[in-house]
Amino acid sequence: MRSARFLFLLPVLFLPFSSCAGPASRESKPDPEKAALLSLQEQGRLEEALRRVTQDLEKRGEDPGLWALKGKICYEIATRQEAAGLGGGYFEAAQALEKALSLGSREAWPRILLARILLKNGRPKEALPLAEKAASLAATPKEKAQAYLEAGEAANGLLAELVRNKASKAAIGEAAKKALDFLRKSLDLDPDDAQAWIYLANTYAWEGLQAREIQVLQRALARLPKNEALHKYFQDRLIQLGRQEEAVGFLARMVREDPSNAVAWWYLGRARTALAESLREKAQDEAALEAYDQAVRAWEEAARLKPAFTSSSNQSIAMALVGKGWLLYQKGLFRDARKALVRAWKAWPGVFDKKDRFGVSYITAMEAIGKALLGGSRGFLSPGSGAPPSPLDPEKSLRLAVEHFRDLIARHKDRKQYLGWWYNNLGLALRDLGSLLAGRSPKGGPPPKEAMKCWRESYQAYSKAVEIFPEDPRILNDCALILVYHLGEKLDHAEKLFRKAIRLGTASLKEKEEAGTLTEEERKFLEEAVGDAWQNLGLLYQKYKKDPEKALAFYRKAVAYYPYTRRAAARAARRLESLKGKTVPAAEKKAEKKKAPAWYPFFSGSPVPQEEPPLEKAKALMEKAAKASPGEAKGLYADAAYILGKLARAKGDAPTLLLLAKAYRGLAEAEKRRTRPNGITIQGNLDEAVRTLKKVLKLDESNMDALVLLVTLELERGAVEGAAGAARKIADLLEKKNSAIPPEKYFNAAAMAGHALYFDYAKKKAAGTPPAAGEDALAQKLLGEVLNEGAKNKGTVPGVPSPQVAAADLANLLLWKGDKKGAVRALGQWLSAAPADPQTLTALLGAARAGAASEAISVLDPLVKARPRDPLLLWYQGAVYCEAGDQARRVGNWDEARKDYLASIQASRSAARLRTTYAASAQQYIVRALSGLGYVARARKDPEKAAEWFLKALAENPALKDTRDALMETPARGILYVTDDLRSTNQPEKVLKAVMIYKKALEYVPDESTWGNNMGLFARDLGTFFWGRGKKDEAKKLFELSLWGYEKALAVEPNNPRLLNDTALILVYHLKRDLDRAEKLLKRAIREGTAQMKALGTKDPGKKQFLDEAVGDAWQNLGKLALLRKDLDGAEKAYKESLKHYSPNHRAEVRRDLKLLARIRAAAKKKAEGEGGGEGGGK
Repeated sequence: MRSARFLFLLPVLFLPFSSCAGPASRESKPDPEKAALLSLQEQGRLEEALRRVTQDLEKRGEDPGLWALKGKICYEIATRQEAAGLGGGYFEAAQALEKALSLGSREAWPRILLARILLKNGRPKEALPLAEKAASLAATPKEKAQAYLEAGEAANGLLAELVRNKASKAAIGEAAKKALDFLRKSLDLDPDDAQAWIYLANTYAWEGLQAREIQVLQRALARLPKNEALHKYFQDRLIQLGRQEEAVGFLARMVREDPSNAVAWWYLGRARTALAESLREKAQDEAALEAYDQAVRAWEEAARLKPAFTSSSNQSIAMALVGKGWLLYQKGLFRDARKALVRAWKAWPGVFDKKDRFGVSYITAMEAIGKALLGGSRGFLSPGSGAPPSPLDPEKSLRLAVEHFRDLIARHKDRKQYLGWWYNNLGLALRDLGSLLAGRSPKGGPPPKEAMKCWRESYQAYSKAVEIFPEDPRILNDCALILVYHLGEKLDHAEKLFRKAIRLGTASLKEKEEAGTLTEEERKFLEEAVGDAWQNLGLLYQKYKKDPEKALAFYRKAVAYYPYTRRAAARAARRLESLKGKTVPAAEKKAEKKKAPAWYPFFSGSPVPQEEPPLEKAKALMEKAAKASPGEAKGLYADAAYILGKLARAKGDAPTLLLLAKAYRGLAEAEKRRTRPNGITIQGNLDEAVRTLKKVLKLDESNMDALVLLVTLELERGAVEGAAGAARKIADLLEKKNSAIPPEKYFNAAAMAGHALYFDYAKKKAAGTPPAAGEDALAQKLLGEVLNEGAKNKGTVPGVPSPQVAAADLANLLLWKGDKKGAVRALGQWLSAAPADPQTLTALLGAARAGAASEAISVLDPLVKARPRDPLLLWYQGAVYCEAGDQARRVGNWDEARKDYLASIQASRSAARLRTTYAASAQQYIVRALSGLGYVARARKDPEKAAEWFLKALAENPALKDTRDALMETPARGILYVTDDLRSTNQPEKVLKAVMIYKKALEYVPDESTWGNNMGLFARDLGTFFWGRGKKDEAKKLFELSLWGYEKALAVEPNNPRLLNDTALILVYHLKRDLDRAEKLLKRAIREGTAQMKALGTKDPGKKQFLDEAVGDAWQNLGKLALLRKDLDGAEKAYKESLKHYSPNHRAEVRRDLKLLARIRAAAKKKAEGEGGGEGGGK
């Protein structure tokens, strides 16, 4: 009936204990009562055994053997609870064992067990003499081996403290020798004890003898090749040391020597996955993909050899396939990525939203693929990188998108929170596919049947999305848009949808404005949705209802909403106003339509070209477009491209083609600036621009402007090799014509070429492929020239709009080459000329994060000293010092870490004080630094001081409780660690401090249910402990605190059966009040648990078992409540119901109470029968 959710983290070099030795009967005569208790213990009936031994101690309180038995039973209960993730609570076991020793116990095993508990709580100095004494008292070789094992671990703990405190080499050597002596004696007695081998390896690790450590583990596995604990420990150590390939090689040899070793196959899969993840971090994608495939094959073989491994193998296979799917997606191999992800889901449906260590899950990968297929990388961010543009042509991409979203909808019909978006995206894919197909039909002809079919299916998909999200104005608008723009039917329904979108959007705007919660982003989104609906209504009335007056009114309303006069509605309104009272002959309309370019928008802001205009007209249009809004710019660039295309076809000269390429680029840029850009349109225009530039270079291969623009566009398209090829040509030209090229052109070309060459070098290095010979030197030369020019001219370089990018590129190039100091020196050189340049400071922070934090500090400190009130410099100083603190902490340099964190806090506070707009971002580093100080204190074995720092971090800003540092730790997790550290001491005053830490933390963050649950559990256990020792007032206060914690958790998770049950339990068993409320909570726990089990069906058997146990506990507690009310029938009914749930074998108390009820009923019946007989006999 316990429930705890917190972390048990032992140091890397310590593992859980081996099983406890049984009591050796050397000092006492056979005792039937003790024999009965041992029998109950062996049967697993621990609660019943604990009740019996407690009763016996009331009569024989001075018997050391009984106290020792109680300690052993309590220890096993705590161990079982800890294994189930429910919390240990070893202090009761420790108290009982200490009592046994104080009464003169001369047996070895209580000392072994107590030493084990002390070691578990990080107290090796106290554990060592106990274990040594146990070795001298041991009755059997097995017991003596266990005593030496505990002594060896205790000696290892003392050795670890010496290493951490940087003791002398002689002191460390002496401590290691002592630990080795104990562990070798243990192995001499029991050479098959895996734990002893692990501790022996620990000793060499602490001594710094890594090679000896690995040799010991290899010898151990040669002797015990199927021991899972050894495999896990050995593999974890190799992975921790960055030796994943060695882990793979070792296990590959093992399975070659014994192909039937299922354990080795399973861990081979794990090692190959670790290797894949390491390769993935280095961007060696091909090798990572191969490693994932090999991991899957290894796990399949493990499951085949040992069916018990099937479940864990399938889960591991699923996660490996998610990693593979994400890599394939990033490479643009979307079909292969989908196959891998579908296979992952089939292996283990629970993989749906489980994230790997890169933050990627099955569903994030599937949605990323869908977004990329719909429109390249626009508008979507995902863990690791943005979505890559689709390598397929637009039609193939959209067809695959349709297949993709249909497949998701069919496979995951139960995922209602996702279905609406999938239907929406399916509608979008079908709509765009229909438009693409329609654009290929002859001018003036009807759309092809397939296009009409796409639009009809698009409407059906949007209609489904509307059913799921009936209040979303954007989806309502898109659904109606299909009817008006493409199908031309159900126009009354379309009008209703538009008007509903307007009503909902307007109401939402008003509500948020009045509440003062409307952000600028929300305002733009809602205004755009409302304005679009008015605009589309205008088109409906103009095109179909032939009512220009109403159409004009609707257009004017649309213009009142973002983006205001930049809307197509503004141009449409002007056109309608200009046509008032005029009639346009049909022949003129037809001629106008015929002469317009193919991409001409429905509402054009420019006059239709009637004859070929001069080159100057196209230039003027492009100049105007560069200053216009996105919607207007698109029309102007389209007109310019139309003119230039005709001129290019007629003349075919390089200058005209170069202008045409710039017009295509302008079209792509205008589309990007729109609120809802179309990725396919962007990609198509960029492709056209690149093709046109290549024509220019065929005519004039030394055209520097064309080469620089080609580099820019190739990089934008993701064609890095194409950009690098053009960059090499630029470098050759710069070398040949150095003095003849004007400075502004020279440095602009050098910056772009250097950027492209660096990018190509970095990409190849990341992929593990050799870069072109001399590419890094060439990039370094070009970027260095730009940097030197900027340093001479106080941060300005002729012709280079953002020269600081060159400094960042050069720094990144040097980082790739392993030259951290050179990288920071390059950035420092630029900052000496432009000390307040945000981009370079950002690059410096990036270098700090890459491991050069101390070097970055050496650059920043002098700058801050020269400009002590510059908030920007102070902000970056705070950020870099925080990164430096994390890096010092990673290597165990606690003094340096503490100094860096304090400096970070000081600088960040100064930045926030000097510029209030920096306050929010500076606060994130303050919280990280305060949390880092907490982790430093914890590493120094001072959990109370650590708790102070973590609570300060929460007080700074409770919303930042989950802010991660570079070691992926958070203040919230720190609270869990320190409270567990305090509780594991088994000292009541420390456990009480843990309870009060949770209480304080919950005052800052009341919605952290895990803290409330743990506080409830800790306070309840401590209260029970005090109650058992007669301290009833203290116990009652703790029970009240326990109730407070559980109620906090329950407020956050009101439908959690376990929390409902535990809250009621406090009222029933401990406070014995508010029993009506307790009854309601227990009945609700039963309802919720039963409903949740039903909803799970056959999925997630582990969770289902957990819920089933919670329901059984609630019935059991209802039975107890009924007994308190003397309702024997109700108690019996509830108890019998509890035995129908997991696990009836562990409900000893229920069976005991049922027997008690039976005895009460039998006694009552006998009494009734006796009374009846007496009356009949006249007595």
